Amino acid sequence: MTPERVIKNPDLIRVAFAGTPPAGRKLSSLAAEAAFRLTVKEQQGTCAYQEWKGALSPHDVMCANKHLCSPRPSVLQRRQGLCSQCIRTPSDVFYVVRNPYTQIVKFGITSGNGSDRLNTHKRDGFTEIVYIHKNFSRARQLEDTMKILLRNCGFQPIRGHEYFRDNALPFIRSILPVQGVFL
Repeated sequence: MTPERVIKNPDLIRVAFAGTPPAGRKLSSLAAEAAFRLTVKEQQGTCAYQEWKGALSPHDVMCANKHLCSPRPSVLQRRQGLCSQCIRTPSDVFYVVRNPYTQIVKFGITSGNGSDRLNTHKRDGFTEIVYIHKNFSRARQLEDTMKILLRNCGFQPIRGHEYFRDNALPFIRSILPVQGVFL
C-alpha cells in the first residue's frame, strides 16, 4: 500500500482510520499514515503509536507474533517486513554509534558484518562507531537488556527505543561485554 494509491482512493483514508481521520493535516500526511496503517493491518499487526511522526520516523507496532517493533513507514513501503524479529537472518551484531553534532547515541543490532546498517546510520549523522561486537549470538538479548536497564535507571529515549542523549553513554559503556571492540 502506498500513499499514492491512497490519494487515488480517498475512501481508504476512512478505512484506515476506522471512520473520521484526524483534522487539520495535509492530504499527503494523512495518505502516508493511512498507507502505513493499512499495510500494518495487511500483515496482521496493530498500530501502537500515539502520534504520527512522518514516514521517515519509526512508529511502534505490535506484529502478528506480538513483538513490539518500530518500523519506518518508508521502509515498510519497500516491502522489507513489519518486524525485524520475524524476518531475515538472526541478528548477530551489536553496535553503538554516536552523532557528534546532535550528541545523540544509538545502539542496535543487525546481521552479517554490520556495514549496511552502520552506513545507513552514518548517512543520518551517526559518524562515530563507539562499539561493535560481531558474530555475537546474544545480540538481541543484549539489546533488550540494554533497553530495560536504561529505563530502570531513569534514562528516557529521545526517539524510538534506542536513541539517547550523550549522558547515557557512560552507562551504556559500563554494560557492554569486553569481547566487542571499543573504538
